Amino acid sequence: MRWIAWLSAAAAAVSAASLPSSQVAFQAPIQEPMDIVDMMADEAHRNNIPLNAALERVAPTQNFRGSWTWTPCDFADAAISVYSIETIPDPPIKGQNLTVRGVGDVHTEITEGATFEAQVRLGPLRVFSQKFDLCETLRENNVTVQCPIAPGHYDVSHTVYLPQQIPPAKFGIHVTGLTQDGRLMTCLDFTVSFMRFIERWRAKLGWT
Repeated sequence: MRWIAWLSAAAAAVSAASLPSSQVAFQAPIQEPMDIVDMMADEAHRNNIPLNAALERVAPTQNFRGSWTWTPCDFADAAISVYSIETIPDPPIKGQNLTVRGVGDVHTEITEGATFEAQVRLGPLRVFSQKFDLCETLRENNVTVQCPIAPGHYDVSHTVYLPQQIPPAKFGIHVTGLTQDGRLMTCLDFTVSFMRFIERWRAKLGWT
C-alpha cells in the first residue's frame, strides 16, 4: 500500500466487504512503505513548517499519542453510507499497530472501475493527492474482500502499523470515491493530530 497508515480508516470504509451482513478482517503488511510520510515531511520543511525539530526540543523521549475525528460529507445519494469508524487503540499511537473498524451499508454493487481519491493537507498546504483504483488495490494487497462488492450491511476491520516517523503535526484528510459509472461512492473528512503533547504545553504557557 502506498498511503499513510492512518488513511486506512478511509480505505476500510470505502472497501466494504462483499460478504453480505458479515464481519471481515484483513491484515495489512506490518511494514508499509512510508514514502508519503517522507514526502509530507520534506514539503513541510521546505515551507518552514516545524515538525520533528519542534518535537525534539520539547521532549525527545515522549511517546506521543494522536487524536482524530471524522465526518461524512452528508451526500444522501452516495453508494456507501458509513455509520461509524473506531480505532483500537484510541487515540492512535505511533510505533504500534492500529486496528480500524468501519460499519456501513453498500447500496449498489461496486465493480471494476471504481476509484477513490485521497487529499492530505497540512494547514492550508496540500502535501499529497492521489487517485487509487479500488479493485486493483484490493487485489494487490491480497484482501479478503474482492470486487464485485455486493449491496448489504458491512462491518470491516483493518489493521496497520503506525510508524514512529509520522510527523508530529495536524493533518486534514479528504477522501472521495466514485463507482464504476461515476456515481459518488463515499465522501469522508478526517482530522488527524499527533501534536497533543505540544498543544497541551502551548495552552499551559499561554502561547497562541
